[in-house]
Amino acid sequence: MEQPTMKNVVVTLANENYLVQAKALFSSIFWNSGWTGDYLLLAHQVPQEELAWFREKGIIVYDCEPLFTDKLGDYPSVVLDKLYLFTPYFKKWSHVIFMDADMVVRASLDELTKVKDFAATTDQDHYAVGYNIREQPGDLYEKLRSQFDLRKPGFSSGRSSFDTDIIDGDRTFAGMKSLLQEYGKLFNGDQPLFNIYFQKWAQLPRIFNICVPNGSEVYTPLIRPGQKGLYHLSGYYKPWHKENPFYEEWQSNLVRADQIDLSNRQMPSYPLDNQEISRFQNVYDGLKDTIKVKLDLLHLYYWDKKMYRRRVLAETFKRNPLRFKHEFLYYFVSLLPEKSKVNIKNSLRAIGLLPKDVAILGKVGRERPVDHD
Repeated sequence: MEQPTMKNVVVTLANENYLVQAKALFSSIFWNSGWTGDYLLLAHQVPQEELAWFREKGIIVYDCEPLFTDKLGDYPSVVLDKLYLFTPYFKKWSHVIFMDADMVVRASLDELTKVKDFAATTDQDHYAVGYNIREQPGDLYEKLRSQFDLRKPGFSSGRSSFDTDIIDGDRTFAGMKSLLQEYGKLFNGDQPLFNIYFQKWAQLPRIFNICVPNGSEVYTPLIRPGQKGLYHLSGYYKPWHKENPFYEEWQSNLVRADQIDLSNRQMPSYPLDNQEISRFQNVYDGLKDTIKVKLDLLHLYYWDKKMYRRRVLAETFKRNPLRFKHEFLYYFVSLLPEKSKVNIKNSLRAIGLLPKDVAILGKVGRERPVDHD
């Protein structure tokens, strides 16, 4: 395995199907952030010949063996490869920055190398630790709930930073695996595991993980061209889908990936200072109430469509209707019989208006089925 050459490292994760996305993310970091540390790919069972591009670019490759054989709810077990970040190998660096591959970088990462302990952003300022824990009959869930506070706000495991002093030899990795082995059948993805293990964590400003879900019109002030930030495209339209507002920028990053030259580091295209971080937070906070309403409506759509329809009408009359056009679409689709919904999905996919790997109404960052009445 390649050896580190810099003090800090930025990391993403990919299996064989996500290598293109990893290239685009690393390109985004290289050209926009002025990153001077190492780059590392957590490679999940990727054939060695497919990793040649990364090694030729000077990107360190860490080969990952599966840690869990089954899916974690709606998520493939590959997401658990993040646990390898907490093995002694990563103590070779001072700080580790992790990013999911569905992110676009428009800001310097330097502030993230100053964190102490473990730091992340709240999960949409809304979700509790227990949101992605599946309540099941029996003693296991009750045991988990008695040991940990599942009601407190949780953080997003898709973008984190930490000082490697928190890695306590082999014990940190072993402790996380122990939690996985005991409670893994309750977890929907890796996020519950991280939130339970890291009971104490530092909250980062929102600019370092701007989650942009479906129906992004409310986010317009936050995603306009030239706006700085780390963007997490967590809806069903990813940045590589033409329907995503970041599609052209993502394509440009991918095209420029072949020009990455770590011997010729770039100056940051988007330097970031504390004043800009505060200004962004103020804008975000001004939109947070509308964002929370939209998230609440999305949850209602999954679990109580009658209540959803009543709430959509009420919120639309109280607020700017243009900000709720996607919710109005959901409203009318929810009135259709199941067979009609399936036909609509198939028709949209057939003419290329809906990617084949997503649902018609999607969700915010979670692969949860949508057609439950």
